[in-house]
Amino acid sequence: MSKGHSSSSCSCNSWGMQNPNLSSHSGGFSSHGSGFSYHDGTPTCTCGHVAMLRTTRTTKNGGRQFLGCSNYKIESETFIGCNYFKWCSEDGGDDRDDTIMRQRRKIYILEKELKRSRKNIKAAKYIIAPIFKGVA
Repeated sequence: MSKGHSSSSCSCNSWGMQNPNLSSHSGGFSSHGSGFSYHDGTPTCTCGHVAMLRTTRTTKNGGRQFLGCSNYKIESETFIGCNYFKWCSEDGGDDRDDTIMRQRRKIYILEKELKRSRKNIKAAKYIIAPIFKGVA
């Protein structure tokens, strides 16, 4: 894993926060629910160590950057790293949170359409029922 910033296309600086000269977004790292806190502008993991900007080398996520505990995947008899990580996306948002919000909006719209369709069916029953009674 790389400890430094290896890509000039990412607007995150070496601590995972965006460089204001590279982007107009407010931040490259979302800390809500992340387990990280900031001390003197430096992201610190829940185990108290400085979080490091790393780059994945897997086939699925190759080159993607994330903040991780400096003890990420380190285990010994006396210490087990917290193994926490948080993606640092180039656009300053969290992909998972964006996907969840899009899905929630879609669900809301579909529920409104379903409710409207049910009302239309109910109204149609009141219109059609008397017609069939007159035919029978």
